[in-house]
Amino acid sequence: MLENGHLGGRIGLALGSGAARGWAHVGVIRGLLAAGIVPEVVVGSSSGALVGAMYAAGRLDAFEAWGRALDWRKVFGYFDLTFRGGVIKARRLLDELAENLPVQDIEALPLRFACVATDLATGREIWLQRGPLLEAIRASVAVPGLIAPVQIDARWLIDGGVANPVPVSLCRAMGADTVIAVDLNTTLLGRRLRGAPRATPDAEEPPDGSDAAAEVARSEESVATGTLRTALDALVADLRRRVNPGAPVEREAKPSIYEVLAQSLNIM
Repeated sequence: MLENGHLGGRIGLALGSGAARGWAHVGVIRGLLAAGIVPEVVVGSSSGALVGAMYAAGRLDAFEAWGRALDWRKVFGYFDLTFRGGVIKARRLLDELAENLPVQDIEALPLRFACVATDLATGREIWLQRGPLLEAIRASVAVPGLIAPVQIDARWLIDGGVANPVPVSLCRAMGADTVIAVDLNTTLLGRRLRGAPRATPDAEEPPDGSDAAAEVARSEESVATGTLRTALDALVADLRRRVNPGAPVEREAKPSIYEVLAQSLNIM
């Protein structure tokens, strides 16, 4: 809803999974704040959980500065190798991130926050809304085969992006009236669709009705995917410029809220 040209009600922000692309979430948040849109509820999945927690803790600036200072030597130093359940435990990484977090429990954060993990046994999503913040983040970012699963309340949990890559449902459940959802994976899906080989007929005969209908459906899908890909490519490029304000960029008009909402419909 809109009130006096602005989003009305309680605004929620759902930050999706995306591995290293999760840095784009920093630009999203800065762009929203610059436009006068201040989320009151923040949820995240995988890398979105990490960025969302830092924002909810009021430590986004420190987190961005930490990320900019990373190089390959520092990243390699975080690899506490284990041969049971994952390549790394991420303890060293999270211990360093803990220095930027002013609280230990989710309930103590200044903003309402929660994140999603996946139950390794059932494949169902688990909403982490209370308890130790670092353990919740570690569970949400536990990429299968890379980061070891995390045990919380007798469950072994892995990356939240497996079950719910963009946790709009969690944001709604936490009381958000308007949800701004950020999906970082749509362009990758489009890339896979464009790269997939199409079936070709064995004979050079005109296709029958069913084949023709399938071809029309594929054409419509290609057009829709291309349009969304173009819009999202432009959005991600803008977000990268926002994360790096020192880079020379042309001044552009801010998109209207209707344009942003239209670009977000593809995740529903």
